[in-house]
Amino acid sequence: MAGLDVDSMFRQFSVPKIREIEKQVKGDIETKKEDLRQMVGRRYRDIIEAADNIRDMKQMADHIMTSIRDVQNGFDKLQLLQQQLVTAQQRAHLKGHGKVDSELVRDTQLKLLLDVPELIWECLDADSPDTLLPAIWCLLLAENVRHGLMVQLPEDAGDKRSLLDRQTRQLRKLRIAVTEQCDRIFRAVDLETSQSALLDELCAMALLENASISDVLGKFLCLRKDYIVTLFKESDCSSREQMSRCAATIQNTILAVFNVFVPPSGGRESALLHSLRNAVQGEWQPVVFAAFVEEQSRTFKNALPNDVRHFHPDYKAALTDMTSAQLQKACSHWLQESLSVGRNEIVRLVDFCESIDSISALKKSVIETLNTQEPWSVASTAAVGAEFSVYDALIKASLLNRLKTLINETVTGIFDMVGTAIDKEIKLETSPNAQFWLELPSDTVNICSPKDSTIGASNLTLRARAVSPSVYSLCHRVDSQLNALSQALQRYLEVEKETADGDLRAAVSQACSSAVERFGGTITAGAWQARPNNDLPIEGLMRRGRLCLGLCELCPGLKNCLQLENKVKTEPANRRSRDDERGETWITARSALTDAAIACYLIWADHAVNVVSADVSLQDMILSAKRAEEWILSAQEWEVIDIEEETESGRKVASSILVPLQLSRYAHRFLNELTRVVSIEGAHRLPKVVRQRLAGSAWSAFDVAYQRLLSDTSGIGQRQAVQLLFDVKSLNQLLMPEEGSKSMAKLVERLESLIDPFDLDVLNAHMRRNVVKMVQRSAAIFGGVLPTEAMSAAGRASGSKPSGGAEQPQLLPVTASIARFNLLPVAAPTLTGGHPNAGGQPLNSSISADNAELKKRHEPSIAPIKSASTASTKSFYDKISTSWFGNT
Repeated sequence: MAGLDVDSMFRQFSVPKIREIEKQVKGDIETKKEDLRQMVGRRYRDIIEAADNIRDMKQMADHIMTSIRDVQNGFDKLQLLQQQLVTAQQRAHLKGHGKVDSELVRDTQLKLLLDVPELIWECLDADSPDTLLPAIWCLLLAENVRHGLMVQLPEDAGDKRSLLDRQTRQLRKLRIAVTEQCDRIFRAVDLETSQSALLDELCAMALLENASISDVLGKFLCLRKDYIVTLFKESDCSSREQMSRCAATIQNTILAVFNVFVPPSGGRESALLHSLRNAVQGEWQPVVFAAFVEEQSRTFKNALPNDVRHFHPDYKAALTDMTSAQLQKACSHWLQESLSVGRNEIVRLVDFCESIDSISALKKSVIETLNTQEPWSVASTAAVGAEFSVYDALIKASLLNRLKTLINETVTGIFDMVGTAIDKEIKLETSPNAQFWLELPSDTVNICSPKDSTIGASNLTLRARAVSPSVYSLCHRVDSQLNALSQALQRYLEVEKETADGDLRAAVSQACSSAVERFGGTITAGAWQARPNNDLPIEGLMRRGRLCLGLCELCPGLKNCLQLENKVKTEPANRRSRDDERGETWITARSALTDAAIACYLIWADHAVNVVSADVSLQDMILSAKRAEEWILSAQEWEVIDIEEETESGRKVASSILVPLQLSRYAHRFLNELTRVVSIEGAHRLPKVVRQRLAGSAWSAFDVAYQRLLSDTSGIGQRQAVQLLFDVKSLNQLLMPEEGSKSMAKLVERLESLIDPFDLDVLNAHMRRNVVKMVQRSAAIFGGVLPTEAMSAAGRASGSKPSGGAEQPQLLPVTASIARFNLLPVAAPTLTGGHPNAGGQPLNSSISADNAELKKRHEPSIAPIKSASTASTKSFYDKISTSWFGNT
């Protein structure tokens, strides 16, 4: 648009459009004018500010030049005054030594200036704290002589001035060397440094830097802190040496401050102030300088000025001690910083300790290094305002934290090892039948009370307790490792009386409790995952359960570790209460292990019943009882009882009835096979709740089979119904002795409906008697799967003569206290730990619920245990396998 001329615009645009374009162009013109005005204004302001700055700079330069001239005039006046002072001193010296001229005095001082560096290097080469103060005194003397010669020498003495310049450069190097030597010596202050040597060092520092006592203390503490920092960077020292030297450095520094900077009682001066006053105002001279002067000629001695012969360092700081508040503030600040640096490094070094014994050795080394004599309490109180222990403030917390970490790692590693090793041991372990029921020539009888530990018992005693070699080996390893842990902890506490021993004992107890709870939870979770409806193996459940119980019975070290929190060392052992010996921690841990064992046992019990039921084909055998040929093959022995009945006419009619004497073949076979399977796994040590679970699961299996059989009663005769009724009542008495079952009542009601009421009335009394006999005979034979109440009920029934003059059954006695386990199952002691059915729910209801859930799932993947059934039908005892009484 800008390139169009006027004619083109009038041809292309209308008049209103052209007016708009004109208005826009005028607006742009005004905008550019405004921008230009603002730019010019800014530039004008910049020029004004630059002019003001130039004027200020000129005024400042004039002021600086005036000040420089004033300083130059002051230097000229001082030089003139010094020349007048030196001239007066020379006149006084020449007045006393009339034959000595000024040239000889200058030459003598120049010779002294040339010889003093050799004296200084001699002191430095000695590398001793006692030679540091003489070296600094000689250095200050040489600098004072050099300053005087700079004024005294005339301008035309070119050779002497060049020699003076060379010595000036050498004195500068000497000051640097002396300063480095001073810093190095301060860093190495320890108990072997005497108080006089430390005083000389600090006094030398004050004279060298013309510092006050507070400045000397700050420099000394700063150097000691730097030494602590560099101490941990030395690679040629072990961790133990580094920590010991750090603790000793902090303690030695506090002792040095107390001996040097703290004024004694009675208003006297501190040792450092007294030493400084003696060096500045007294007649003290270094021995090395006095010996040097004595070796010179008489002319040299007479030519030395008095201010050189009796030199006193020019100390301009105030000769006063620090107040107690200032001293404690400086020391407390340094102590906090040093402890912070030391703790950070010690935490890193302590992490390299992999055992409690190494920490005990470290603690012993540090305590032996520290000085625990009587002056420490007074020194720490005076220096920092309160008594403290270097070990407690610096190292104790780090050691305790590392100890707790090691304790947790050790205990966790022990139980992780058990969890890993149990699976390997199960794979390598032989059959339980060969472990528990085979006697070896090396077996010895070992009679021990139930309270005694099984560790160290004979093989026979271990097998009597159903302890397999793998379980015993693992428990023994756990016990030995926990005992080693307790002994290592005791050795740590014996190094020195530890105020935190209760925390360490509680840490061991809590670590064991947490590990046991976690281990029990892992076992329980694994047990529920290994239920028969899953694909996981289930053979090791009994081993895992025995391992949990073995940790309670075979590991006294575990009990001791769990009770460390409740033990009081000052209380005699015979005065501890039983509640202290059985601490809550131990009870909780034992309950966790017992719960895990019970969970394994219960799941295994259900699995065993299911496997045996499938192996003997229980349901098929019961259902086949309807067929006549099966009935003949499974015919049992019946008791023939002669009875007389009186007719309505008064005539007596003699008849006989048949009453069942023994269980059916399928029931015998099922119970016998289940007993064999359970006995192989050590039935004599099964807890009460597991035996109840076995009996309940077995009854549930029978109940399901009977319910299926009675769903169709066609084909079941009266005699078959009588036998089935006898089986149901006998099995119920054997497997569920304490309480009746609703399912049993329904079965009895349905079976009784199949029997003639008059015959049933006659049979009831005789059937009850035979059921009692059957329970008495089976209590010992099938004791491995029967609950304790069934065996107790059988024993009570056998003690009283039954009605009807029946003969007493011949049963072998079963005792719970034996010196050498017999071949009959012994009732296991009742466990006090909790179990899944301990919440008040009836056992048979929980068993039925579990079995109902199991029936909905697929069959277990474990191969059923093979059994050899007997086919004899002559008598009850002919049907029992003789393998129970043998060694195989």
